[in-house]
Amino acid sequence: MTDPGVAEALDQVRRMQTAVRDRLRFRGFSSTARIAGGFVALAGAAALARLGPPERPLLHLAGWGAVLLVAGGLALRDRTDREIDDDHPCE
Repeated sequence: MTDPGVAEALDQVRRMQTAVRDRLRFRGFSSTARIAGGFVALAGAAALARLGPPERPLLHLAGWGAVLLVAGGLALRDRTDREIDDDHPCE
């Protein structure tokens, strides 16, 4: 025989664990962030191509580093915006 209060408490704990697990699951980046990242990469490649062959590899490395920072910033901003939207869904 189990106490109904204990059974209810265990059920609440299971529901909370499921809710936490769902919130921690990464669902990927939105299509907007992926498209923006692709355009940033294409723009970076075009800009670096105008410089000619990578005679100065550090310049190209810095260029790709800038692409990484901009695209990463866009993706991080998108993920943060989606988390805020998840906290306050429009109904």
